[in-house]
Parts: sequence; structure tokens; C-alpha cells
Amino acid sequence: LGLSSQDWAVQLSDNSDDEVLAYYGEDTTNASMAKQALAKVSHFLKKTGLKAKQLRELLFQNLSDAEISSGEQQYAHININSLSSGEYVLLDEQEEWLKNSNDTMDLPSVTWFARVNRFIRLARITHLGFSELDTVLRHEQALNTSSLQETAKASLRLLAITKDLKQKLDISMQELMALIMDINQVGPVSYTHLTLPTKRIV
Repeated sequence: LGLSSQDWAVQLSDNSDDEVLAYYGEDTTNASMAKQALAKVSHFLKKTGLKAKQLRELLFQNLSDAEISSGEQQYAHININSLSSGEYVLLDEQEEWLKNSNDTMDLPSVTWFARVNRFIRLARITHLGFSELDTVLRHEQALNTSSLQETAKASLRLLAITKDLKQKLDISMQELMALIMDINQVGPVSYTHLTLPTKRIV
């Protein structure tokens, strides 16, 4: 995958709130204000270097409007294990703020920001689009490892294998995952809404 030792450490980290906010270059003396600042779309884009189109792919992958309305993005990698079950992060009506789908919790959790930081870093290192990377990493819950760190290691191994095979076979990541694992894909493809795999195949 081309990860440096620092990159590897970030991917396996279970950071404190201050460490996560520091990754985004935020002042950690007031974590609450820093988290609120990160939830403002214009500030989040500035800190991550993303464009508006990339932000939409990060949040909604390749989902249709109907699937977004029904909350299918809850199954995206960035929302799994970073929010309560069934919750996800979306944009407010004016698309000025990131917000939790649970109306009782206005802001995304720091755990979500940590997961997004790792996801964006990994996408840049591997030169994969967000939807491609999500197609692989969403299988992490099925890897049945004993700890979050071991799960992260297993996910990186799976990613290394699939990235290499994708290049050798010259096929899309969705096609590759259809060949080697049970499909857990949402979006406008023919094999939607199937369940997570129950075991590793590679």
C-alpha cells in the first residue's frame, strides 16, 4: 500500500479527542469549540483540502437520491463503529453544517472525525476514490478479529490484496469484490442490499 511507519500508526490508532482534533490542526484547549468548528462545512473543507464534490462522495458515496433519503449511507465505512447503530452524518438543509442523523445529537462525534481522517489519508495514499475504498473497507465488520487494532490490520491486508488484484485484472473494485467476497454494496449497481460476508475468503 505504500504506507510509511507514521501512516501505519495513524491507521491503527485509537486516539484521544485532543489527538484527533490535532490531526485537523485545531486548537485543543477547547475541544467543544474545536469540534463545532470542524462541523462547519467550509472549515472542514479547508482543513481536509477536499472540494465540495469530494465531500458529497465522502458522505454519500455513489448512492441515488432515493437511497440517501432512506439513510443507506449508514452502512458506509466512515459511519460504521463511529456512531450509534443506524446513525450517519449528513449535511443540513443549507449544506453549511455536518450533522448527525440523530436529531438529539447535533454534531458528529470525535470518533467519526477520527475515522474520516484515517479514511481520507488512506484514499490519498492508495489513489483510490472514496467509493472504491469504501467498497473494500466496509467489509471490516466481517473480519471477526479480537480488537479494533487487529480489525484495522486485517482491513489493510484485505485492501492491499484487492488493490493488487484490481491492477492485475484491470477490473473495477466492485467487480473484484463480487469475485472474492459476499457483496455488501449499496448504490446503483445490480447486486445491492446483500448482507455482509460471514468469513474471510482472502
